[in-house]
Amino acid sequence: MKVIYARISTANQNEARQMKQEGTKVYLDVCSGKVPFAEREEGAKLLKAKDVTDIEVLDIDRLGRNLTDMLTTIQAFTDKGVNIYIKNQGLNTL
Repeated sequence: MKVIYARISTANQNEARQMKQEGTKVYLDVCSGKVPFAEREEGAKLLKAKDVTDIEVLDIDRLGRNLTDMLTTIQAFTDKGVNIYIKNQGLNTL
């Protein structure tokens, strides 16, 4: 199953630009990018999800602001065989 992961820093920000595909399940965190991915409410759920095969994020900074955390997150999904598609860069992790 393909899903979208989005993150906004505050509840009054508009997340709509990150979630353009209707009918696709969205995991949305409202927190600072400094919070490690695994410690985010929706990020933790996504890491535990069994049926996810592809994750789309608008920008790589949605995964985190710390390179080590971003690489750890990407590796965790790679180990599960889950591709992350970074839309604005046109990159796939698998």
